[in-house]
Amino acid sequence: MTAPETANLQADLRQVTRQFQSALHNLPLDNRLVDVARLALPDACARLDHVVTLTEQAAHTTLDEVDGLRASLDRTLRLAEGLAPHSRERLQALVAEQRQRCAALDAAQAYQDLTGQIIRRVTQLIRDLEQDLLAIADGQSPVHRPVDDNARGNGPAVAGIDAPAASQGDADDLLSALGL
Repeated sequence: MTAPETANLQADLRQVTRQFQSALHNLPLDNRLVDVARLALPDACARLDHVVTLTEQAAHTTLDEVDGLRASLDRTLRLAEGLAPHSRERLQALVAEQRQRCAALDAAQAYQDLTGQIIRRVTQLIRDLEQDLLAIADGQSPVHRPVDDNARGNGPAVAGIDAPAASQGDADDLLSALGL
């Protein structure tokens, strides 16, 4: 294309863009969307924040109880030192079993951290949508937010959204490439 043709094309493109932006601003905004932005979205965020708080408190309570149980098991073992060898061995086996259960409870609490991350991400998306709807209702343009790559991948992988996890073969290939 020649320079004048390029300049004309750019001018036409700018005009179409301005007309499109003007049309978007002149579209009537459904009052129901404004009501959702002002009332329902903040309420949804508050409820999700409350869920995160409650699950964090429950997880901390559970982990504190597990710590208390471990301390109790330690005291039980110290008391068992005066028992006959057969009784002491049996008690030690029971304590070992209870320690395994404590470890399982610790591991089970990991869900809280994952769900908290997911819920916090969802509430941020809701708050962004709320701001955009209110900006449009006030005749302003929505805020352009850069994509936050750090926000992706929080929580467990979701089929159809996230890339599949690395396989054992991928790990073996990486180790081989590193000479290990």
